[in-house]
Amino acid sequence: MRVAVVLAALVLAVPVGGAHEETPFALGEAPPAVRAALRALRDAPARGERAAAARKLSEITEAEPYLRAFCATPAGKLEDAGSDALAVLQAARAKRNAKRLDAWAKEGRFDLMVDAGLDLSDTDDIYAFGDHLLKLGKDARDVPKKFGAPEGYHRLVDRTKHLIGFGGDFVNLADPVSIKSDHVGPAFVRTRSCEATGRIRLHWLVATRDELKGTNPPNHWENCFLFHNNDLQLEDITGSFVVCDGDVEFLQSVGGAFTTIIARGSIRAKGGITFTHGTYFAHGDITAKHTDTMRGLLMACGKIDVPLHQRAKDKKAPERVIKAGVKENPFGVRFFETADVGTEAAFKDGALTIGKLTPGSPLTKFGVKPGDVVTQLNDKPIKTANDFRRELRNSVALEAGIFYITRDGTKITRVVYFHNGLEK
Repeated sequence: MRVAVVLAALVLAVPVGGAHEETPFALGEAPPAVRAALRALRDAPARGERAAAARKLSEITEAEPYLRAFCATPAGKLEDAGSDALAVLQAARAKRNAKRLDAWAKEGRFDLMVDAGLDLSDTDDIYAFGDHLLKLGKDARDVPKKFGAPEGYHRLVDRTKHLIGFGGDFVNLADPVSIKSDHVGPAFVRTRSCEATGRIRLHWLVATRDELKGTNPPNHWENCFLFHNNDLQLEDITGSFVVCDGDVEFLQSVGGAFTTIIARGSIRAKGGITFTHGTYFAHGDITAKHTDTMRGLLMACGKIDVPLHQRAKDKKAPERVIKAGVKENPFGVRFFETADVGTEAAFKDGALTIGKLTPGSPLTKFGVKPGDVVTQLNDKPIKTANDFRRELRNSVALEAGIFYITRDGTKITRVVYFHNGLEK
């Protein structure tokens, strides 16, 4: 009975060439070897035949996005052989990405490293990933001095392995989807979403993609390194280093002393900010009610609207540097843009539409066209331009993305491979 139900579900869930409300991918567009093995995994009545098909898929790199989508369906979740094959492909991809870490670090591609780092499984690769994140923080300490501000004082150990003996209660918090923890002491956190429920975190090294939040006031981060690939809300932070692919918002007046923040978006505080011995850099704007800081650096590519408090106006502060309208990121951090893979896109009237495509873009090569409306990329519904940009970056780390497209009123899918990472 179980086999009959599963097969019936698979036939409904994966119709060849069907509309994508019914299927997570267009099986008919798969490479021939992948198509044949997926059909066998879907249709074969005997467990042995399905296992053989899964083993075949595990040997074909191009099968991963199709198998990933299949395993996310209700029927695919019941097929252990498919999950095992996917795990083999994911582990092989993780090793390929581990070899790219050095090059990505030199290019400042830390957001791409975070996406890839969540899937690493080899201990040495994980430590190498963490060491690259820590090195960026170490190198960033000297940047403020170039502008006449004091050296950055964010603090953490220099190597990931040192976290283990730092305080005696180190934990490795790793989960591909989400983590909820009240842990206080040293931790290496790798996950898509993290909810920190303790009142304070000490010496955390964090790599998160979708959500990072504290839920128990005062939600204080102390001597932490936070690499977050989305917008970030903070209540209080000190002695820390933050790289954020989005906006950073302080929910109240905040100390922020001895902290360095690098944000692709804007930095906003609902109250005042005290960035003593701190460095805040935003590609957007920096806004707060006021500051009384005497030593520190505020830099933004946009505007800075942070009035000096009266007690700060009355004193000379040669090491308080506020610079708006800067042209580039002085830390060498490069946030992913759609142009990095040869495409332009615009979000208008509730839809993400592909604009220009370069001839060398992987999107061009695998059948995406200007004017296509992308409604979903992988498992992410596209509701904003940043949704698309971030999931496109994640697709580079995944080496493939499944594009759900509406073209001239017809719903289609296209699987785009990023075999060589960033290509234009």
